Parts: sequence; C-alpha cells; structure tokens
Amino acid sequence: MNSFLRKVEAERSVLSIVNKYTKGKEQLTGLSGLAISKWCSINSVSEDNSVPKSLHILGDLCNSLSDRSNESFVKIPTERICKIKGEELILNDALVILFKDRLTNSSSGTFRRFTMFCKERKNRAPSESP
Repeated sequence: MNSFLRKVEAERSVLSIVNKYTKGKEQLTGLSGLAISKWCSINSVSEDNSVPKSLHILGDLCNSLSDRSNESFVKIPTERICKIKGEELILNDALVILFKDRLTNSSSGTFRRFTMFCKERKNRAPSESP
C-alpha cells in the first residue's frame, strides 16, 4: 500500500473514533485545523480540551505519512504506527469523558452503544493493546 493510502486509512480511523460519539452536522469532517475548530464550535468543546489537542496531534501524524508529491512504498516505521494507535486510544478515552454526560442523559441507542463499548474495552485482552 502506498503512503497516501496509508494516510487516508489512518485519517478514516480517527474520524470513525470521533464520529461514533456524534451524528449528522456534529460530526468531524477532517483533521485539518479548520475542521477541528469547526467541530469544537459545533459541539461546544473548548480548544483547550484534550480532545482537540489529540486531534491536532493525530492530524500531524497522519500528514507525516504522506506528502502526496513523493509517494513511496517504503514501510512506515513501527514506532510511528504505534504512536498513532496510542494517540487514538488517548483520544477515545478523552471522548468517553467528554461525552459521558451527553450519553447518560440520552434515551437513544447511543448510551447502549457507549455501555457496550466500555464493556468491550474492559474485556479487551492485553495483547490487543499497542
């Protein structure tokens, strides 16, 4: 897989993590500074919160996977992949905290999905963590 496709895959992974907590117009549309700021504004999240900070870090890490002008098929260093996966876990934990009140006050299936996610995370085997 070339470096641009790896970048797209990493970005989609981050977006799917964030967007399982939001829907419709509240969803994150990209990892640019503008997209993150817009998401913060729509969701009433302070830019000082750990979630946007983590999103900016992940955006930079994803951008470092490809510069679009110099595609390569060189293997991405394992430590960079581990750093992205680790930051995704940090982001997810911050999102759980951020949206906890919203989810517990919701009568929709979102809270059920949140509860199931927490149970799955608790039961995750140690070998599944980066």
